[in-house]
Amino acid sequence: MSSGSALTPSASTISQSSRAVRGVAAARPHDVAVQIDEHSVTYEELNAQGDRLAQRLVREGRSGGDRIALRASGTHSCMVGFLAVQRAGMVSVPVDPTAPHDRVRTILADVGASVLLSDVDGDEDLPRFAGHPVTFGADLDPVPIDRERGELVSIVYTSGSTGTPKGIMLGREQIDETLAALPSVGVGPGSRVGGLVAGTVGYIERLIDAVLFLQSTLVSYEIRRHGIVPLGPWLEREQIVAFATVPTVLRALLATLPPDQQFPALRTVVLSGETSTWDDVTHMRRHLSRDATIVNAFGLTETAGVASLFITADMPVGTGSLPAGNLSSRAKVTIVGENGLAVADGEPGEIVVEGPGCALGYWNRPDLTESVVTVMPSGQRQIRTGDGGRIRPDGMLEHLGRLDHLVKISGNRVELGEVEHALAQLDGVAAAAAATYVDDTKSTRLTACVTASAGAALEPRLLRASLSRRLPGYMIPDHIAIVDEMPQLPGGKTNRALVAELREMDEGGDANQAADGSLEGQLVEIWR
Repeated sequence: MSSGSALTPSASTISQSSRAVRGVAAARPHDVAVQIDEHSVTYEELNAQGDRLAQRLVREGRSGGDRIALRASGTHSCMVGFLAVQRAGMVSVPVDPTAPHDRVRTILADVGASVLLSDVDGDEDLPRFAGHPVTFGADLDPVPIDRERGELVSIVYTSGSTGTPKGIMLGREQIDETLAALPSVGVGPGSRVGGLVAGTVGYIERLIDAVLFLQSTLVSYEIRRHGIVPLGPWLEREQIVAFATVPTVLRALLATLPPDQQFPALRTVVLSGETSTWDDVTHMRRHLSRDATIVNAFGLTETAGVASLFITADMPVGTGSLPAGNLSSRAKVTIVGENGLAVADGEPGEIVVEGPGCALGYWNRPDLTESVVTVMPSGQRQIRTGDGGRIRPDGMLEHLGRLDHLVKISGNRVELGEVEHALAQLDGVAAAAAATYVDDTKSTRLTACVTASAGAALEPRLLRASLSRRLPGYMIPDHIAIVDEMPQLPGGKTNRALVAELREMDEGGDANQAADGSLEGQLVEIWR
């Protein structure tokens, strides 16, 4: 293929969001694709910028299947970068813009990236740096280009705070399936969809794909720059009709809202990424109109959407955690025990998903891929998710948290989510997070941190005393740190590694914690 020429492969090998951008650019060129504060980019402009960058990547000698790392802190940069990589028939590798350079180098080396596109200051010194996603191809004419995609289209690295990052390989079929399975949330051409730029590019990539596919406008809120307090006024001012977030961010938002704050334009709130509660729903409902819907969406990067629960104003409110929801008709879900066999109806186990939405596996990790991914006789992939769950009598999927958050304390199985929920129910507690640590006797122990509601004064010993009336002794954290804000990973999820480190802030100590020496530790265990 000569530089700048266009290909027209079959529609199934072209990104659906890329086709949508071309269609809107031709039919409604002045529709806004993305708005960031006072800056907006039309579909016509985005389409041309995507073609220019795609041509530059091809002209630089990049071939189909080459991995293009994209580290972008801005939504506009993300849009242009992902659109161009799709059109160039290459593989996108989103890299967290908040990650330190050592971690970025690790990812670049592991994935063998051909190019790094970045708008992050200081990245010019990183290996394979080529330029800014928006300006790298700005000198070229916007000649349409659509190269055929290979089976592998994206590698998303997990954003865990410790350990070596692992790359999840997303296939063409999975990306298309994710778009095809989008829940009906009342979003269409011209709809203003609110998106948080919270640090993790993988989240932004999926959101961008969905918004462009639906021919909507992505109104970006840069939470790292503006903080949480202006988010409420922004939702109202920008007339956002749909807003997707994680529960941790929602709770922080709710804590800033005056009781009479209303969002009359907001019709859909999508919660995903963490376990949501009925309290989240009740508190958010106070700020929504009766015709608004709250959607609890459950899925993993490895599986796309698995279940969803649509909560309307007329639905009875429950207690505790929300169920994951009704199972998707596009995926087969099985609950299996430790032996890998299906458990009896209603029994808990590991969630296993089979269908076109399953990932290809893990980059350069054949051992991990083999332990998690199975190709079934039907040709579909099956994924062991590592998440606990059960199918309720009403057919809904109940998510029981990550299996690695199911821990054993003094021989008893403890779900961290249950400890967090009990803490959050205590007077004066706005939010809570729990984690584990290993003490000097090599015993696994619980620790937690909490934030206070407005005007509340919290004391760790009193919180533990209150918990003792709700939970058995082995579920009461040894330490409870009082913090100003919950420790979070870049994408807004709870940073459990940091929660464990914060136990030193519990200055009051704990009468129950094991002292030095294995004998004393054993005695404490007996008394507990």
